[in-house]
Amino acid sequence: MPGTISRGWWQRGPLGRPRADLTMVIAGAQRILVIGCSGAGKSTLGKALAARLALPLVHLDAEYWLPGWAQPAREVWRKKVAQLVANDAWVIEGNYSQTFDLRMPRADAIVFLDLPTATCLRGILWRPLLHWGKQRPDMAPGCIERYDWPFVQYVWRFRDKERPKILGAIKTLGAHAKLVHLRSRGEVRAFVDAVTQALPAKAS
Repeated sequence: MPGTISRGWWQRGPLGRPRADLTMVIAGAQRILVIGCSGAGKSTLGKALAARLALPLVHLDAEYWLPGWAQPAREVWRKKVAQLVANDAWVIEGNYSQTFDLRMPRADAIVFLDLPTATCLRGILWRPLLHWGKQRPDMAPGCIERYDWPFVQYVWRFRDKERPKILGAIKTLGAHAKLVHLRSRGEVRAFVDAVTQALPAKAS
């Protein structure tokens, strides 16, 4: 049901019927939010959905950060997000809960990566090893990959501090949207596989 926090979308029916369930949840969506903790795999999933559905992809990290990891003024950032969501079609990946009020009302589908803390920590600790001394493809220019202890703390506390904000926002700002609620790497992989199998690739 739209706006309902459920178990995995495929768990609402037999495993042999993912095609119909997927059509209800994601087919035809033109504005998709991918949200969740850092290290959960938002960028990877956003890229996969955008490619399969031929929708423009927006990495919020690349839009938010200024060179040298400088932060924009709040008013400047909100104006930029408002401009991004005004477009007719997109996949926007990134959490940034302070702009849920701008993004969720415009979304017609929300994918919430609600993965365990340990999984997300592994994700963020492994990432700098892959991109050490370089800029990630989904990051803003001039932001070189690094280890950041406050960021690790943010991920460690995410489930207690940030997750309730997401659940509340989905209920109040995103109740109209179709929801995909994924709780493990296995569920994410199954979702991507189902997208690939159930929806023909669209020309971009």
